[in-house]
Formats: sequence, C-alpha cells, structure tokens
Amino acid sequence: MKGLIKLHHLIHSLSKTEKRYISIELSKQRSKKGKIDLMLFNLLKKQNDLNEEKIVSHAEFDSTVKLIIRCNYLFEFILRCLIDYNYSREIEIAIGNHIRIIKNFILKGLHQYTHYHLNKAEKLAEKYEDLYRQGILCTLRKTIVNRSSSSHVEFFREIQKIEAKENSIHEKIINLNAYNNHLNHISVALKKNAGSHLDDETFKILKHIEESSYFTNEKNALTKKAKIVFHEVTSILGELMHHDYQRSLIHTEKQMILIREMESYEKAHSPAYINCLKYYCIFSSETGQFGKAKNALQELGKMYIEKSAAQNLFEKSLIFLNYIEAETHLTLVDHEVHRFQTTQARISEGIELYDKMFDSESRMILYYNLALRFMFMHEYKTAFRWLEKIFQEFHGMRVDILQNTHLLSLVCIYENESVNLFQSRERSYIRHYQNEKTRNPAHVKIIHSLSKIFQFKNNPPHIQKDLIEMKDFVSKEMKEYNIDRNLGETLLDWIDSKLEKKSAPATQGNK
Repeated sequence: MKGLIKLHHLIHSLSKTEKRYISIELSKQRSKKGKIDLMLFNLLKKQNDLNEEKIVSHAEFDSTVKLIIRCNYLFEFILRCLIDYNYSREIEIAIGNHIRIIKNFILKGLHQYTHYHLNKAEKLAEKYEDLYRQGILCTLRKTIVNRSSSSHVEFFREIQKIEAKENSIHEKIINLNAYNNHLNHISVALKKNAGSHLDDETFKILKHIEESSYFTNEKNALTKKAKIVFHEVTSILGELMHHDYQRSLIHTEKQMILIREMESYEKAHSPAYINCLKYYCIFSSETGQFGKAKNALQELGKMYIEKSAAQNLFEKSLIFLNYIEAETHLTLVDHEVHRFQTTQARISEGIELYDKMFDSESRMILYYNLALRFMFMHEYKTAFRWLEKIFQEFHGMRVDILQNTHLLSLVCIYENESVNLFQSRERSYIRHYQNEKTRNPAHVKIIHSLSKIFQFKNNPPHIQKDLIEMKDFVSKEMKEYNIDRNLGETLLDWIDSKLEKKSAPATQGNK
C-alpha cells in the first residue's frame, strides 16, 4: 500500500527527538482515534523493514479502508508536528505573533493593552537585528499615538521620538544593503575567476571594492550582519589582492565569532559558518598553523558524519563540498597523502548522493578537487576522467579552474602515454593562450616545458634537466602567486615523482 510505505519512510526519516515530540503530541489526544494513531506510529517506528502483514493483523487496521484513512491522517499529523517542532521557535514567527496581537488590539480600540507586546516585539527585533519588523513596529506606534494622545504636545513629542528611531532604522537598512551589494559584486566576479592570477575584470572589481569607504574601517558597519559581510569581504581581499593569509585568517576568525553571537543564525549549521570553517582550514594551512587547520577540518568532518548536524540534503551537500575543498588544500600543503586514502570511501559515497544537487560551478570545484586528490595518489587515469568532466561543465565560470585543468590534463595524458592526444591538446591549448583575454605567460611556459619533456621522454639525461628547470620555474611562479597553491603543489609532486624514478635506476646501477 503506497500510503503505508510513504508513512513508514517519513517516520524513519525522523530524529530521536522528533519521534519523542510526535509521540507526546499523539498521546495528548483523548479520542479513541488518537490512541489508534499512536499505536500505528509505534508499530511502524519499530519496523526497520516494513511488514504490512503485522500491521493488518491488529483489529484496528484489519480492513483496507481503515488503514488508508489512519495512514493519511497520521501522515498529515506528523507533518504538522514537524512544522511546530522545527519552525515554531523561529524569531520571525515570535515577533510576527506580537505584531498580530497589537493589530488586533488596535482594531478593537484597546490601545492601552498594546504596550507590553510592543516592547516585547521591539526587544526581540533589536536583538536579532530584524530591521524590517522594527520599521513595522514604528508604523504601529504612530497609529497608537495618533489614536490615544491626550494633547497636541504629547502627540508631537511621541511622533518625533518615533521618527528619530525610523531614521536610525533606515540608515542601518541602507548601510546593510550597501555591504550586501559589494558582497554580491564580489561573488559574481569570483564565479568567473577566483584564482591567484586574477584576470583584469576581476581585479578591477576587487580593487574598486577595497577602495570603498565601507571597507576602510569596521566602524562603518552599523549592524552585526554588516560586520559579518565586512570581515568576509576583507578576508577575500586579503587572500586574492595581497596574498596576506594571516590577515585573512584573523578576519575569518572574527566573522565566525559574530556568526556564533547572532542568535538568528543556525550557528554552526549555517552555510556562512560552514564556509568560514573551510577558509579557516585553508588560511591556517597557508600560514603553517596546521593544528588550527586540522581542528577546522575535524569540525567539518563531524558535521558531515553526524546526522543531527544537517537537517536536509542541501546542508549535507554543502558540508560535503566544503569538506573536500578544505581537506584537499590542507593535504597538498602538508603532504599527508594517507588522509586521502582514509576518506576515499566516504568521498565516493558522497559523490553518488550529491553530484546531481550541485550547480555547474560547484561541480567544477568538486571535479577539480577530486582530480587533484587522484593525481597526488598517482592514479592518473582516474584523475583524467574527472578533469574531462570539467570541460563538460564549463559555461564561462571559473576560468582559473579551466586553465589549471589544461595543464593537469596534459600531465595525465603524458602518464597515460597517448601521443596523438597529447599533441592535439597541446596545440589547442597554445592557441587558447594566444588570445589576449586568456593570455597567461606562466601557463604557456609550463605547456612548453611539458611538451619538451614529452618530446625527449626516451632521453633520461635530457628529461632530468628539463624536469629540474620546470620545478624551479613552478616554485618561483607559485611564490610570486602567478599560479595557485593547489596547481603548483600538484605539479611539484608529479615532477618529484618523475625525478625519483629517473634517479632510482642510476642508484641501483652504482650499487
């Protein structure tokens, strides 16, 4: 029966606390039908695999019609309970209820009873920085003053107070909107390009935002929400404009503290906090603070593993993507490759679950990080398959990932010894970088170096010399931030593995 299957799935998706809450709500019903519903709930709760015969064996459910009616009612009842359980404590509803009560008192002409609810709602709105509802409460106060003032003097005095408060709220709204607009412009720019070697357009946008008066001093942010944006944008500017990872780390820490203080956020489970943990791990690893980086990664891992941490698949997928980015970056910096092997099963499971949930940009990030992981484990065929998927997803976003993919795909083709494919790809990429908009001298030089190494692959002394030259060049360009850390570390790891292989036979011969 479809209704019974649906109800069984819903009950087994509940957490322990949700099941307990629903059991209590069902037990509150005094009618006979309420007791029957509680009985059905308990029967299904105990069955990991649905056994319809056991359900039907009870007299209360021995006919199809009875079972259909009770299943449908219980399903709707559980959904209503979940709404109460998960959303009744939301601050918007708490403030909204006070506003509705105030409106009812105004309609009834009972203005003298509105003060308690006005003060309660205002305290909540100020605590959670709900500027929109603060504005509504000011309008309601005007109505009450207009209808209940005993003299013109009292009316004007109260109205002036309300207008001063309204002006303050409007100033905060305009201020917060300005910060959000800057953040939106950065987000759009970084969707196109977020690499160390920024294109001109992205650089101009970041430079313009950095010079804005809003980011010269934290005091310019008038609310906690605006300060969160201030620290987020400043950490991005520190990373991409100045490569000052210590500064970026400090601002990320401040952002995390503010998010934890904001009670209207879901705190540790909010997308903003999850994103902070990823960057906290990345910036800590860049500054050599590996203890901090590992702690942040461990916290992300706990969130992903613990079912209670994420209420829905979207949150799970977001944690999964951020965890992969953080773990990949940390491992490429500290070279503890065993970390990839330890988490391989969990990552494979996550890809199957969430791959279809991501947008094109997120898929590019996911596939790129997976390719880096497999290249570090020297599994070049698997890495090449993930790199090929990036070409299918690219639609004008994340040019930096696309350009890095060009170089890494050549390395994988080299390892897979496909001569024709290497030569055709090399010519194609060189043509791509001849365009002024896509010109990248560091990438062109690396392509030429790979071509030279591939051409003389049967000449050990020549290839060893070319590999050493390429290693020096990549190290230099990485220090000057012309190529990003992940790409540089992956290329250096590959070069070192080739040099070790070349030197091994010579060592054995000497012995």
